[in-house]
Amino acid sequence: MARFSFLLATLVATNPLVQAHFRFVRIARNGVWQAPFRFMRNTTSPYTEPLDPNSDDPNYTRTFFDPSYYTDHPNSVRCGRGNMEHAAETQSMWIKAGDTLEFATAAYTDPAFGDARVWECGDRRGFCTFGLNVSEIDRYGTFPMSIAHSGPVSTYLSAVPSGQEIEQYDGSGEWIKLHTTGVQIWKNMTNVHWLPNNNTGRYAYASGINRIAPRMPFKIPEQTPTGSYLLRIDLLYTTGWYPAQLYPTCAHILVEGAAEGALPKGVKFPEVYDPKMPGEDDPPFASSLPFCCSGVCI
Repeated sequence: MARFSFLLATLVATNPLVQAHFRFVRIARNGVWQAPFRFMRNTTSPYTEPLDPNSDDPNYTRTFFDPSYYTDHPNSVRCGRGNMEHAAETQSMWIKAGDTLEFATAAYTDPAFGDARVWECGDRRGFCTFGLNVSEIDRYGTFPMSIAHSGPVSTYLSAVPSGQEIEQYDGSGEWIKLHTTGVQIWKNMTNVHWLPNNNTGRYAYASGINRIAPRMPFKIPEQTPTGSYLLRIDLLYTTGWYPAQLYPTCAHILVEGAAEGALPKGVKFPEVYDPKMPGEDDPPFASSLPFCCSGVCI
């Protein structure tokens, strides 16, 4: 088993113990969870971005769980800060077209937590808060796979260009959207209920049992051609008072499929992000649904 606790302790020694930010850290195929970052590109921490979009400060340093913004380095927006530095050490997961995949998040930097939070979670979850001390439970509740921010969670697929190895591909090509977990809509609704974090308010963080993130499995389409791909997952946190936060991570997958040809035309990152697009900076009210934001329509 991977020493996930040592990994996080090394990467995020400067971060607070617990915070609202998070990262996608591991992937499951057909219900079987894999070791954190075995098949997913890691993130470099600390890492300096061109500026802080909230204050326009130059040379803004981010740490492991910090969000990305559309103004960051392009590779940070595509697959996470410094991801190319970790591409060679990332393995590729064999996938059969039609398989079910799922990602898990982590939001804890405590170097003392053990592998129980990774391998012994209930409900077949990929990460949990097993072993939190009393003060943390009182403040944050007990919840697995926390997603503390509102917004859609989407997965995208990008084919590795011909002549390149997956470890060399920076994700600058086109991406197609596979799946989005967005909002729950009902008649005469007055608030937006974001499904990824069970948040029932416009800005409010979920708490208690509502803090439990839902399972978000999705399928690799059966018509996906055989080949090597980057699989991107991201949450777009539409905050309302500063630019949308992004939480991208990419996995390496090798798809075996019966289809031939190429993927449909897609979008490019970060080019698809438009700060003037409705929903990019302001979260939607019920009256504004459905809306499209950065290639995600809800």
